[in-house]
Amino acid sequence: AGALEFCNVEALPLTDRVAREQGMEVTRTSLRLRNPANAPDAADEEALQWFQAQLDSDAGVPEMHVRRMEDGSYRYYQPLMTAGLCVQCHGARDELAPDVLEALDEHYPEDRATGYAEGDWRGLLRVSVPASAVAGS
Repeated sequence: AGALEFCNVEALPLTDRVAREQGMEVTRTSLRLRNPANAPDAADEEALQWFQAQLDSDAGVPEMHVRRMEDGSYRYYQPLMTAGLCVQCHGARDELAPDVLEALDEHYPEDRATGYAEGDWRGLLRVSVPASAVAGS
């Protein structure tokens, strides 16, 4: 439950601060969202579907996917995998601790990010690099 509190209050400001310091944007997204603020845009949705297609074809989880955007910027996508600790909040709902379920219902009433097992593909980390930061731009 404490980790849920951290993710709800601290995770987005933390990634935003690091991204601003580096002149980049860092986001997380998934096909099964917990936080609506992490909803994918059209390019993210394409990347999510690409990763899912790789998994569906038994090719395994790709290490990364890079896409050049029309404005000359780049998006680097890296898969987020569910580790053992993650299933305490992202595992099967009937296996979550009562205080975790209570916190999920309070902070994320439309949560769709449960039902994962250790080692499952959870979503994507995206780093957006502006065209001005790319050599030769």
